[in-house]
Amino acid sequence: MVRAAMALDNSACTIRVLSFLVLVNLVSETKGHVSLTYPPARKYALDFLDNLRTTGPCGIPKGLGPTTSLVPGSRINVTWSIAYPHRGGYQLNLLDANEEPIYNLTLGDGFIGSSDPTRRYQEVTLPTEECRNCSIQLVRQAGEWSAGSCGQYLFWSCADVNIASGASASELCNGFPMENGACVCGKPYSGTRCQYKDDCQSDGDCSGRGICSASEGFYHQRHCFCDIGFFGKRCERESSIKSLSLDLMKYTHTDLSPRFQLLHRILHREQEIEVVLKVKTETWVGVGWRPPSFRSGCQHFPQLPGTSLGSTDSTSEPEVTSEPETTAEPVSCTGSAKSCTDASCPYEVSWIQDPTNDDVTFTVSAQVQSTEWLALGFSSDQSMPNTDVYLGWVDASQNVVIKDRFATQKSEPTIDAVQNIYNTSGSFVNGSTTLKFTRKRNTGDQSDFPLTDGNCWYFMMAWGGTYNANDGSASYHKQRVASSDKICISTCGSTAEPETTAEPETTAEPETTPEPVSCTGSAKSCNDASCPYEVSWIQDPTNDDVTFTVSAQVQSTEWLALGFSSDQSMPNTDVYLGWVDASQNVVIKDRFATQKREPTIDAVQNIYNTSGSFVNGSTTLKFTRKRNTGDQSDFPLTDGNCWYFMMAWGGTYNANDGSASYHKQRVASSDKICISTCGTCGRGVFAGTSDTTGNTPHPMDCTDMVIGAARGMRSWVGDYYTRGRSTPQRDGFYGGSESLTAAGGFEKDGYTYILFRRKLKVAERTDHEISDNYMNLIWAQGQDAGSYVHTPAAGIEVEANISDKNFYKPDDLKYHGPREHRGTRTFNFFDGNRENTAPPNLCNNKWGRCLDNSDVNCFLVTWIYDTNQITFTIKAYLERDQWVGIGFNENPTMPGTDVIVGWRTENGEAVIQDRKATAYAQPPLDSQQDATLISSSRVDSVTTLNFSRPLITNDKDDISLSYNCVHFIYAKGGKYSSNSISYHDNTPIISTKKICIPCTGVEEPSTTSTEVPASQRTNVRSEFKITNTPWDSKLGDATSQEFRTLADKLHTALLSLLTSIPGFVDVKILRFRRGSVIVEFDVIMAGDEGAVAQGSTAALEKLRTEGQLAEFTVDKDSVKLVPAKAPDEKSTLTVTLIIIIAISAAGVLLILVLGICNCIRNRQQTEKQNTPDDYVPMNTTAGNRNTDSMKLSYEEWSKQQQEYNNPTFDNAPYTSLGSQSSNPYTGLGSQSSDNLVSKDDSGTKEQGTFIRHFCE
Repeated sequence: MVRAAMALDNSACTIRVLSFLVLVNLVSETKGHVSLTYPPARKYALDFLDNLRTTGPCGIPKGLGPTTSLVPGSRINVTWSIAYPHRGGYQLNLLDANEEPIYNLTLGDGFIGSSDPTRRYQEVTLPTEECRNCSIQLVRQAGEWSAGSCGQYLFWSCADVNIASGASASELCNGFPMENGACVCGKPYSGTRCQYKDDCQSDGDCSGRGICSASEGFYHQRHCFCDIGFFGKRCERESSIKSLSLDLMKYTHTDLSPRFQLLHRILHREQEIEVVLKVKTETWVGVGWRPPSFRSGCQHFPQLPGTSLGSTDSTSEPEVTSEPETTAEPVSCTGSAKSCTDASCPYEVSWIQDPTNDDVTFTVSAQVQSTEWLALGFSSDQSMPNTDVYLGWVDASQNVVIKDRFATQKSEPTIDAVQNIYNTSGSFVNGSTTLKFTRKRNTGDQSDFPLTDGNCWYFMMAWGGTYNANDGSASYHKQRVASSDKICISTCGSTAEPETTAEPETTAEPETTPEPVSCTGSAKSCNDASCPYEVSWIQDPTNDDVTFTVSAQVQSTEWLALGFSSDQSMPNTDVYLGWVDASQNVVIKDRFATQKREPTIDAVQNIYNTSGSFVNGSTTLKFTRKRNTGDQSDFPLTDGNCWYFMMAWGGTYNANDGSASYHKQRVASSDKICISTCGTCGRGVFAGTSDTTGNTPHPMDCTDMVIGAARGMRSWVGDYYTRGRSTPQRDGFYGGSESLTAAGGFEKDGYTYILFRRKLKVAERTDHEISDNYMNLIWAQGQDAGSYVHTPAAGIEVEANISDKNFYKPDDLKYHGPREHRGTRTFNFFDGNRENTAPPNLCNNKWGRCLDNSDVNCFLVTWIYDTNQITFTIKAYLERDQWVGIGFNENPTMPGTDVIVGWRTENGEAVIQDRKATAYAQPPLDSQQDATLISSSRVDSVTTLNFSRPLITNDKDDISLSYNCVHFIYAKGGKYSSNSISYHDNTPIISTKKICIPCTGVEEPSTTSTEVPASQRTNVRSEFKITNTPWDSKLGDATSQEFRTLADKLHTALLSLLTSIPGFVDVKILRFRRGSVIVEFDVIMAGDEGAVAQGSTAALEKLRTEGQLAEFTVDKDSVKLVPAKAPDEKSTLTVTLIIIIAISAAGVLLILVLGICNCIRNRQQTEKQNTPDDYVPMNTTAGNRNTDSMKLSYEEWSKQQQEYNNPTFDNAPYTSLGSQSSNPYTGLGSQSSDNLVSKDDSGTKEQGTFIRHFCE
């Protein structure tokens, strides 16, 4: 049998996640997606198995089946599915029982099919020899990407096969019989070998409650689209959601994107959540969630055969063991260990290695007083004798003492004759002491244990004894913990010198097994052993940071700089220039050179962790930046972006204005230097040993999802789970089951609606409990048919002869597409949905939750305000070198956010900074700082910052908090330096509703500016009609959420429209009336009567001209003033005239009444003569007639008259008087004129009692 030469760099080539697949704050591109469908791929048939994250040659080990029987020498059609049409071709290989390639089924050494990236099948001829326990391997190129030193970027999938004679018909037909040489498949299987399984084959398979429809994939993928009221793979389950009529006002509404709306509510009685997804699309939609505590170790579910758990960052129990915190893939230059497994431990140690000089810097912290010591030791056997020890303390005056010692027995360690530690520092803050020191990995001292490769030690942690500062002695420790395993501080980078001038350090290309891509590099200005200028760098692949160290032989009066250029010349160069003066003051600035003169300082400084020193005629600068800062003034250092390194030094500087003179010397590297993604190849093991240990997970890792699609009034909705970046699979794929209790969906007006319910509590690993805590939320929708997007361009864009030009079909679960089609955020489903709580109070002066000082999810913002000042208090669970921030924005996004960030240093100093986020990048400092620090504290791991700012500032970069409703945005977790902050570690938390400061708590907050005294304000009553919003009776209640929501939107829109009008102060929404929706509001103006008249007229004219107010359509003819006579308006008539009119009116009225009485008497006398003997007058009690209730007192009559004549009743004067007649007398206690008389049994009419008694 011929062994084929495979055109792969290495079948086991693996590397950590490439940065291009990690998108900040967004669900990353789930690209690749290739999996064999016949023969069927190994369990678990994941379709994102690449040569960067998984071990070759298959990505999934053997052992779980299935195994397909094949006939030697037969011709078969191998098929596969793809969810992303990558550039490049494919290759099919036969692997033996040891997974070694023995035959190229696609014939030849290279890849085929690159001209058709949508091709998903290949006919092959099997070898004539038998091959038992073998595998067919599919390898698919992803040519638009590179795997760095691992070579090509590839995806693979394997199917286990037995190629042997004598296979039974059942084996060849996937368990089904064979008749006349053809397989007879049972439902729902199909194909020549019964190899394909669908959810249905005909409408009858959908339980009579839906239709069977194909998703138009390469091979049948038929689904049941269920009628409303039913769901499940075959519409077999009855849903409690039976109506298409949705009252969206019942739900908490969140806009995840301009096209994707999430509506949800908690059903407390049922202990369920109900979700509605309303998405502008015609294809699939999905949403998922994961607990925030999950780490990369969660990907060990499901457990695969032959795999072991990765390293963990968890720690041991006190007094017993302690595991180090390590990062996997690649070898990390940092590590940490703790004395316990809790979030807050009494002792912690961390270290960082500088591979450029083999230094290791340790930071040791313990909860000890200023009278107590703490120590770190290295032991070979977890016991005190024969231990290398570093012991020290910080007294109450912040004096730091650290000594290099050695313990020969169980007694006080003796101080070494040679102290091999340096750069010592420390602090004592709030009952916690921190020590910091540096040593070589190998000091050459027999009293110091080497920390070089292969030398691993148990870490001994001790603390709590007292010390004598005079003689340096230390008493016995109170506590001691030893790590459970030995800890290794292995080399994390290469330090070979370049062979040519100013060349970067490089790693040779591997001939067999790929070497790790180095996380470090360096260059010099010459090729001598000693050069006047050197630069080195170290990359942290966990956060894509690069730290540069630049050294030059310059004096304290001179500067040095590093630049990146595309052509070895100064114009168009990204520059970092700085100096260290004689007092060790360090200045480093991010600049850009547009031509051959002094580079200008960038508006946004994208460097942080700056430091430096001047020692013995040499200046060293150190700074950190992102490989890609997102700033156009900073050249990206990401894969494929290589630059000439420009080294300049020797000019003088002016410390006052930051200017720098011309350089004395400049050297450019001879070749471009690349700082590529670093990592290791061939790992394939996830860090961590449990769900909550390991590294930061990808947004899609270990996520519980619900995905659905609709066609007309039918839908399919399913319960899904994602282990990683592979296409989500139904829970049953991982051994779970359908946990939805109701589901449905439909299409309407261009929107897809997907509805579902599920229990809050869960019982399976494929489901995540929904509790009253923040979770990681992801969402996505499919590509738009005929308008798909790939970045960079995929094979479907660059190849002309593809077989499937409409690769993305409606409802086909494939790659989601560009950024606006997917995203992630931190979300608490219980916000606004807690049981037995009052309606949301916009005046609440608290946002967030913090149980206690050990609550790792602690975040709490409180505030108080007065006339023109607001005071905030922020509490957050933070590491010692992390910042926290609060932002304000009228939109729930980062760009445009007014940000206040702060931190508390180890020595107890606190910093508050006022910034403005202009993009998804580091918010620059405001030129005007309007936040003032009041106090700060740190207890355990909770930092508290108390600061104030004006409600209204005169800074254009600040958002007014006076009479304004804004979204609060909370972020934390990045590192800080004196003037810069790094990217936040966690997705920011955004308030689901706007928060108002201050407000009335009932209706839209009064937005009258405090800058205009009340005596100078005039409210002009106005109204208009919006025609595209249906009337809801709840809008008539100013306390309802519906009223608040609409009032908030209109208030914001009116402010935006009218702000530019002279004299305009604000608007106030008063009420809504039926008639579509009629909006009554006050335009609040400032100035004299003429200015108010002119301004208000201009405001209404502008509204009438626009005809559109944000999303609302305004009836232009309805825009008008609403004149109203003030209740206290004085009559202009004189008192004399009023008396004359009153007397005249009384005389006329008296004459009129006497005349009426006379008529009535005459008529009564006439009728009395004809009255029968049994007649009973109506004002008696005979005949069970009680007429007392028909009588009106003078006070009642007078009150009705006042109501009738009161202008305030003009809107509906007759509704309260009981009649629609124009006759004014209908208001005199009767319903109509007919009621003035009543008819007895004989039909005789009687006069009304009121006038009769008056006349009598």
